[in-house]
Amino acid sequence: MAPIIKQNEELYSLVDDSVFQSTLGLKQIGESSLYLHHIGGVATKDSTPMDVLAFDEVRLIDPIEIDQTLERISHSEYKYKFFVSTAGYPGVDIHARFLRGDQRYWHSKCGCGPDPKDWVVLSEVFPDCIVDTGDEVFYQCPTCNFRINDPQNGQYVVHNPDGKYPSFHIHQMLSHYITPKEIWDHWNETTNIREFYNAKLGVPYIDEENRPINQSILDACINEAIPWSFCKKEAGQVCMGVDQRGGENHVVIAQRVSGGKKRIIHLEVIGTHNPQYKEAGKEVSPFKRLYKLMEEYDVDICVVDALPNTNEAKDFGRAFPTRVYIAYYHDSKDPFRWSDRAAGKKETKEPPGLRKVHKEAKFKWHVMLDRYTSIENALVTWSKRQVEIPDPKVLVQTAKSRKTGRYVPLNLCSEYFFPHVQAVVREKVGGRDDGIYKMKWVNLGVDPHFLHAWNYCNAALERLKNTFSFEFLGGI
Repeated sequence: MAPIIKQNEELYSLVDDSVFQSTLGLKQIGESSLYLHHIGGVATKDSTPMDVLAFDEVRLIDPIEIDQTLERISHSEYKYKFFVSTAGYPGVDIHARFLRGDQRYWHSKCGCGPDPKDWVVLSEVFPDCIVDTGDEVFYQCPTCNFRINDPQNGQYVVHNPDGKYPSFHIHQMLSHYITPKEIWDHWNETTNIREFYNAKLGVPYIDEENRPINQSILDACINEAIPWSFCKKEAGQVCMGVDQRGGENHVVIAQRVSGGKKRIIHLEVIGTHNPQYKEAGKEVSPFKRLYKLMEEYDVDICVVDALPNTNEAKDFGRAFPTRVYIAYYHDSKDPFRWSDRAAGKKETKEPPGLRKVHKEAKFKWHVMLDRYTSIENALVTWSKRQVEIPDPKVLVQTAKSRKTGRYVPLNLCSEYFFPHVQAVVREKVGGRDDGIYKMKWVNLGVDPHFLHAWNYCNAALERLKNTFSFEFLGGI
């Protein structure tokens, strides 16, 4: 930090050099104090009042830590916030903050016209902006073939004028210290494409190999000839998966039909604030609707998320003994472990945090799901076309619009279900030094409640198979 401050004559003129050199995390500049702290420091997050906060490498910081630290400027009259980072995944961390801003991209001047809006954004047209003659490498606008000797000759252009604040995109092709040849050589030699996009181009990137399913895979599972309903005599047993959050439940109902396919027959978002669920004009718990769905669809097995409303989940389970299982994510070698099917082992126990609960509050019927392997296999069923879903356009429900926040008729599949089941990407954890690693899921911009509801429903469907096995793909 000291060298940076010394380069700014105005700032450096305000410091007491004898004290300035001997301090590490705190620099006194005139009447102001500049702190440089690791985000994990408890004292800074909880006790030090601030006027300005600047976060570096946002993609590497837990969002909870950021939210806690932001409380330090709550009582400031300034409340300045700065967020800087290398790009990561689309729609999350620094990219999500960039998208909420006015999205200023640097347009390098070319021959496409006098309006800067028409000039080239090099990071958007890479690698088509690179010319390699064999003797030299330089930048060129792929539209007008104008040679760009100085990418910094240009200006920022706002792409989202309705943004809440200024947000800037920066990439390494704008640097005078990195030549076009260095960029080109790195592109041709890299073994880490994602890091190249993130660090060199400043662009969020997903390796499609780490994205289990996409819209094409989902579309291949659509069967417009089947209805959004069921007939138990003609089809198989019915299962329901429920993911809950405060005031809202996401529901997937499916049944196994002839040929072993898993047919989705109902999707629903049950919201406390949704007018269609009010009773006598009053809001009620979303769990009330679950009781009706159990009867309406004659559900054989329901797996319901244990949190956050554990008491309501257990009351629901007690109303349907042996038919409702409370679900917990728990690291395990098995995709899931049922409390009543621990073959050759002692009966599985609830997570440690719930073992001390009063005996009457405990619930016998529960299932432990390994987060990574259970979701992996729930998604693989789509890529293997073991799932079928009726015409998505037919399913319309009054639900909260993600754009306006209002309750309006929505196509539930396109608005919620399909985006949710595509909203995770695999990421390797560890392995750099010893080769030992594990896999985890990273959410892409949304909390994918329908993905978890489908995971719970899939677990219930697998339980009802006469024989079943899982094919584990990736990680250890």
